[in-house]
Amino acid sequence: DYFDVLADQNVREQLKKYSNWTTYPQLYVGGELIGGLDIMKQMIENGDFELKLKQQKSNDHEKDTNKHLQSLINQAPLMLFIKGTPEAPRCGFTKELLALLSKANITNYKTFDILQDDNVRQKLKDYSSWQTYP
Repeated sequence: DYFDVLADQNVREQLKKYSNWTTYPQLYVGGELIGGLDIMKQMIENGDFELKLKQQKSNDHEKDTNKHLQSLINQAPLMLFIKGTPEAPRCGFTKELLALLSKANITNYKTFDILQDDNVRQKLKDYSSWQTYP
């Protein structure tokens, strides 16, 4: 996307102050000022521009994944990431966890079967810094 700075004098002046860059065009990638035309030309010539765009695409994907994980985590005050379902646990630890909750009369929770989504299973390990389930 782009914004025509000639259309709004106030935006043009404030952007110069914000970026501490007095000329236009100004190139931003992922909300970060990269520079002006000369810097963009140099980056294209030495291959850094394409690399920067690939890095940003990777960062965007990581942010989207983290948002997805956050939405899963926040589905309920008590959210369990387990192997299988409460009705059909697929590992002994999951079965034991569910039995402990049942014994304590804790029933107000939601579950997510991590065996159904390998991306969630792998990324949640990194996100939580916890390598095992449940």
